[in-house]
Amino acid sequence: MKPQHLLIWFVVLTSSIAGGTLALLSHDRLKLPFDLPAVEGQKATQPTSSVQDQTSQHSSSPSAANPSAPSPSANQYEPVAPGETAAAPVAPRQPIVLRDEVAPGSAFDQFRSQFRQAVRNRNAAFVKGLFPAEGVSIGFGSPRSPEEYRLDDPNSRFWGVLEQSLRQGCTTGRPSDYPNVDRNSQVWICPNVNTAFEQQYPNPGTEPGIGYEISRVIVVGNRVNVRAQAAVNSAIVGSLSNEVVEFDRQAFEDFPADQREAKLLHPVNGWTPVILANGQRGFVYNRYAYRPLGERLILGQIDGAWKIIYIPAGD
Repeated sequence: MKPQHLLIWFVVLTSSIAGGTLALLSHDRLKLPFDLPAVEGQKATQPTSSVQDQTSQHSSSPSAANPSAPSPSANQYEPVAPGETAAAPVAPRQPIVLRDEVAPGSAFDQFRSQFRQAVRNRNAAFVKGLFPAEGVSIGFGSPRSPEEYRLDDPNSRFWGVLEQSLRQGCTTGRPSDYPNVDRNSQVWICPNVNTAFEQQYPNPGTEPGIGYEISRVIVVGNRVNVRAQAAVNSAIVGSLSNEVVEFDRQAFEDFPADQREAKLLHPVNGWTPVILANGQRGFVYNRYAYRPLGERLILGQIDGAWKIIYIPAGD
């Protein structure tokens, strides 16, 4: 397979799910294991329904909530070890601000809380009820039923897609783009990461096609570890806090082909190879890594009930 085909396949893998042949999380994987923040003892935070900046859940940096505020660490990466100075960056860091637009206590906020709980509990009956009669499409694939996505299997890949999509906040979509939703229904896009990237870092037109989008990774979290290898016990070579970095295409292509699906492509428990602004290469746990063209849920009401309308991917 040609390298460019591998890369496109990496971005749109979920578009061709055929009954869920990939094995993922165990029933308890929503909780553990995950790559801990770089700060000793600091706990990772779960998403909330607050309308405050989403970055405040993960970052203590003043620039996370206010992009105009100066940050003392804006131009340097955390040293590899205490007392060791990291190399000077060769490119500016690219922070991203994520705002959850869901009003606390609103009808959608209540539904989203129930949805998140259902995913944590692997409540297949609840999620099946969110499927429209025609099924749900991922990316460019045809609509599929809950049975085809293997919702009765807590290890099916679809659960990982739902978990990652609901981890962050949501933003509004245009109802006119989805004619099957109720006329007075709001449309929500979850997570808000893809939309925020488009708004804050629009395609400059310097790369043909989707080359710009597939060359970027959005890391969401406060001082998320960057590991030397795709393993939680690998050395920490840096950290990232709510920012956009470069996708390491070469590392992806060099990774053993027979291990890519298990080690890299899982939506939550895989790893994404990245290149930091200072040139350091490493891997970020997919729980904290999002792609500009990655999966996101389109949610709206049909006949007065919330449904999964569509799951874009690779567009």
